[in-house]
Amino acid sequence: MSERNVAEAWAELLQRPLLAARDAPELPPADPEMSLRILKQEHVVPVQEWLCWCPIRISWRRLS
Repeated sequence: MSERNVAEAWAELLQRPLLAARDAPELPPADPEMSLRILKQEHVVPVQEWLCWCPIRISWRRLS
C-alpha cells in the first residue's frame, strides 16, 4: 500500500480534504506551539481548523 493510499484512507476516515504540498500556507501560524525549525525538520504543515492548529505530517518519497 502506498503512502498516497494511506493518506487518502485517513482523509476519508477523518472526513477531511487531502491537501497537496502546494496547497499548504507559505507562512507558519503567528504563534505556533512548535518552532519553525522543528516544523521544517519534521516536514510538518500546520493546518488551521476552527481555532486550533493541527500539525499534519507530510512525507513524499520516490517510489522505485
